[in-house]
Amino acid sequence: MTSPAQIVEVAVFCPNLEPLDYLWLADGSGCRQTPGLGIRVRVPLGSRTAVGIVVGLKHKSSLPTRKLRAVQEVLDSTPMLTETLCAFVLWSSSYYQYPAGLAFQSILTPALKHGRSRKAPMLTFWVPSETGATGKPGRLGQASRALLSDAAQNPDGLADRALDHIERKRARNLARRGLLVRRERPAEPALKPAPEPETAGQARCP
Repeated sequence: MTSPAQIVEVAVFCPNLEPLDYLWLADGSGCRQTPGLGIRVRVPLGSRTAVGIVVGLKHKSSLPTRKLRAVQEVLDSTPMLTETLCAFVLWSSSYYQYPAGLAFQSILTPALKHGRSRKAPMLTFWVPSETGATGKPGRLGQASRALLSDAAQNPDGLADRALDHIERKRARNLARRGLLVRRERPAEPALKPAPEPETAGQARCP
């Protein structure tokens, strides 16, 4: 039995000011039962296909359902962008009268904007172990004790890239003593400022 159609708003990576409506069919084409905001999709656009970001969900479109085309492929198993970031980019594109799709495209890497699979960079954090979090770590030097305290006071732990060479060495020593634990988390995409709007003659689909 075919699942009922849903409508998603997609910020297609082309110079359209507003996101476009597409059908989301939860079937064997790779679409999940529930659309997710912030995921990349491949959609038909004219006589070709294009990549875009799902930025909204609808029960009804301003166009008749029979005139809507369906999402062809889902490129991400989890959202590429958070709902908060999606809302901010949409607000920015509206404020600066810049095409929504190009605004989203500007914050992605070249590989991601062309629909390739993502390999999220991982960031290393140092977090206290159960022993390190008890506040009784045993005999430690003042600098090592301060580093352990800083890690305990930060909900996310200490970012390895924020430490200098000596502090990083202390963190590894504390890990060997079972007081710190090394954790890795995907890096959040950095938001770049929206580029200056292109003129009508310059705007082209990628």
